[in-house]
Amino acid sequence: MAGGATFYDALLEQFTAISNSEHETALGKQIIGTIDEDGYLRREVISIVDDLAFGQNVDTNPEEIASLVLQIQQFDPPG
Repeated sequence: MAGGATFYDALLEQFTAISNSEHETALGKQIIGTIDEDGYLRREVISIVDDLAFGQNVDTNPEEIASLVLQIQQFDPPG
């Protein structure tokens, strides 16, 4: 489990370094938190949009989430 925490922490650290706003940071945290232990994002983008809207009252759209997913996939470790 410690390895999992390190994986997520590394992704969050990289994301916050490139994030341009609190809104974007909230989206990135949700996306990264949705990544499973194997490093896969198995949740549909529209489901992440819904999670943010209903769970955190954060307004976004599938295009914005998809764009951030592409950025996160470029992080180390590769995803």
